[in-house]
Amino acid sequence: MKGVAEATKATCYIERKTKEMSEQLLLDWETVQAQPVLTTTQLRPYQAETVAACLASLTMGHHPVLSLPTGAGKSIVIAALCDQLQGRILVATHRQELLEQNAAQLLRYATGTAEQYGLYSAGLARRDEDARILFGGIQSIY
Repeated sequence: MKGVAEATKATCYIERKTKEMSEQLLLDWETVQAQPVLTTTQLRPYQAETVAACLASLTMGHHPVLSLPTGAGKSIVIAALCDQLQGRILVATHRQELLEQNAAQLLRYATGTAEQYGLYSAGLARRDEDARILFGGIQSIY
């Protein structure tokens, strides 16, 4: 029972932190649109905070869930995380357009090369299984 209690406690902590982060990151569309266009390596302050919070949570052994509103720049946050994390990474997405968008954002943001990332999608006729960072369609990888 101790393991279940600890898991429940950790889940409640993550849910509380995720809710707090979501409340902090909720922005209205006008605020997002009013922010200046960024160079390829800049994150907006709330994006940098999101990346830092996620990395800190992973360091503590948690499994964070990130939630950003429409237009807040989820693709660049994903690119920043992929750029800073080690090992192989799978970014699973339900839409072909989002696979391409996330991969393009990684190329613009990340310090690595195009050979580090790949796509795994039947709709795009791509199966780059050996890539360190793999953007995969849920229907294709399931």
